[in-house]
Amino acid sequence: MLWVFVVSSSVIFINSAGHLASPTLSAADYVGWALFGLGFAVQVVADVQKYLFRADQANRRRVCDRGLWRFSRHPNFCGEVLLWIGVYVAGAPVFRAAPAGWWTVASPLFTLAVLTLFTGIPQAEGQNAVRWYDGGEAQAQYEVYFERTPPLWLLPPQLYRLLPRRAKLLLCCELPLYAYRPSSEPVGGRSASSGLGEPLSAPDTEGTDHS
Repeated sequence: MLWVFVVSSSVIFINSAGHLASPTLSAADYVGWALFGLGFAVQVVADVQKYLFRADQANRRRVCDRGLWRFSRHPNFCGEVLLWIGVYVAGAPVFRAAPAGWWTVASPLFTLAVLTLFTGIPQAEGQNAVRWYDGGEAQAQYEVYFERTPPLWLLPPQLYRLLPRRAKLLLCCELPLYAYRPSSEPVGGRSASSGLGEPLSAPDTEGTDHS
């Protein structure tokens, strides 16, 4: 319940204090709606593309790098964050009339934190990426995909590969916990692209967003 309340706090506040704002539409309204629409479209398109990719048995041991998945390892999560940013931006006219509403920035920030630190990307990557580490073609493809593709925001692979590590961390949410390390390797050891991992007999934790 707390999760739902925090994520929807902007919507709740806008609905409760919307009568205080001017009825005239502002630039914030249009920008917010555009971000919401873009985020919704990205999320839906990404999910459909992943579904169609997985429906083809020929792709069973391949990483989905088609469509939006070529520009982000988790474009559906990117769409969800954009969606809630859009709601917050669209609420700016209401927040100007009722300043307490600015605190509902917790909505997009909480969504971003959950998806990058807890139930989103970490469940698909890090040690849960073990399913790709078979020492063969699947591992090679995954390592190339991991290195050239940002975890969240949509960026061309050519541009992302040129970014310094610090920029990837600060601007693209490329956190160290996303890198796979064999269980026998100490923390701070090799990166995900440095060697073989666990055998395929390990549990498959694949969920709705795993590449």
